[in-house]
Amino acid sequence: MERNLSAVVLAGVHDWGSCPLHRVTVRPLVPVANRPLIDYALAAAESAGAGHVVICANGSGAPVRGVIGDATPGGTPISYHEDTMPRGPAGCVKDAASIGGSAAGDILIIEASVIPGFDVSEVVAAHRNSGASLTIATHSLGEADAQQPVGVYVISQQAVEHIGGTGYQDIKEGAIPALHKAGLRVATYPVACRSARLLGLGAYFFMNEWMLKRCLSDERAPDGYTLNDAALIHRDAQVDVTARLIGPVMVGPGAVIGEGVVIVGPTVVGAGVQIEAGAVVTRSVVWDGARLGRGSVVDRSVVTDHAQVPGGVRLYDEVWVAGRKTRRTADCQALKRTSMVAARPTTSAA
Repeated sequence: MERNLSAVVLAGVHDWGSCPLHRVTVRPLVPVANRPLIDYALAAAESAGAGHVVICANGSGAPVRGVIGDATPGGTPISYHEDTMPRGPAGCVKDAASIGGSAAGDILIIEASVIPGFDVSEVVAAHRNSGASLTIATHSLGEADAQQPVGVYVISQQAVEHIGGTGYQDIKEGAIPALHKAGLRVATYPVACRSARLLGLGAYFFMNEWMLKRCLSDERAPDGYTLNDAALIHRDAQVDVTARLIGPVMVGPGAVIGEGVVIVGPTVVGAGVQIEAGAVVTRSVVWDGARLGRGSVVDRSVVTDHAQVPGGVRLYDEVWVAGRKTRRTADCQALKRTSMVAARPTTSAA
């Protein structure tokens, strides 16, 4: 008889220091290729066959619920658990395991800041075939026997019972030693492709480029988009015939690209964005509802929701936030050039 599968998405939030993005939205909702970051973890859980998902947050539950709602696009029910302690990743799984029927069967764990670069159902299958109590998806670092977790785990209900019910409970320092002490097996499952993780602004630019290239290499446009050379253009977008799009580029629903506009990838243009005549956008991410004035130039920058860049203004290496002073990305303490998964989880935040 096939065991049930539920999922826990670790969607806690961290302060990004002086980086302005954390003042705009919570990390699980940062848009990547015109989708909230957490949406990728939810889609992975649903594709693996999870019948129920618990989003475990530590302050981001209300805004995430406001965007994601109580079910995935495929209809999988979603529940929410606020981790106020914090309890750590293993503690969150313990607390969330009995919510909404999650107590039965195996639990797929995915960090919300991760976009899996592989089919997570393979990890679930490997876990069940091995008889392990906990299976950790890992990727080789290129050194002999050196493996790093990639933010995806599968744990059995029997193993959950050995996680402490109080206090901070990490996976590496808490759950794994407890399982070894109980005589339960912990296994690793090497995956060929690493996962992208949002660590800061450098990683954020990389993630958008990575997702654009994946869509283009698969030659499979997301729902509502059409593929035109190296550009993904939503059917509800308006692109002037004189505009030049040099991919990889994504243009979201309701966006209006004016006369003579030049967009050079990797660039993502969100829903309802207006880019006026003669503007140039390169290597950037423009969030929903933003407006770029006539003749403006935006290079390797983030223009956040509903922000307006006046005509003739030139942005380079900046974050342009509606109603706030612009901040150079180099000023952000969270700026990191390493964008692939490289560190084990240490808290309940993904």
